[in-house]
Amino acid sequence: MLAKPASHAYKCGLSSVAAAATERRLSGALGLSPDRERDYITRIKRRMTMAYTIEEIATALAMKVVGDGAIQVDGLAEPADATPAHLAMAMKPEYAKDLETGSARAAVLWDGADWAEMGLEAAILAPRPRYAMSGLTR
Repeated sequence: MLAKPASHAYKCGLSSVAAAATERRLSGALGLSPDRERDYITRIKRRMTMAYTIEEIATALAMKVVGDGAIQVDGLAEPADATPAHLAMAMKPEYAKDLETGSARAAVLWDGADWAEMGLEAAILAPRPRYAMSGLTR
């Protein structure tokens, strides 16, 4: 059976339970070599990942979006680890300094943050950052 760490499943947009169930269902059942089977399962997981626009996320959280709301993201990440496909979670000024290390295009920021000065193309401004975090991780 192919085993990936839970963090891999999280980055692919799957819970660790769903990722493990997918791997168990497919492992050995395809009649492929282990390498080809691993590639096939990886492609399936990528198709299962959903991307959302910044506008869709902000609307679902009833929060304000600034900048390009059409940017699509497929996961959440710490500011320093964020790729262009991630929504960086920089909800306090002390976390925002890590945006320079990562390559996020969009972030969830505290209300009143100067998102353009941080080099972002879009941001969701959260008046209550902890509330935003709870809605994003459901």
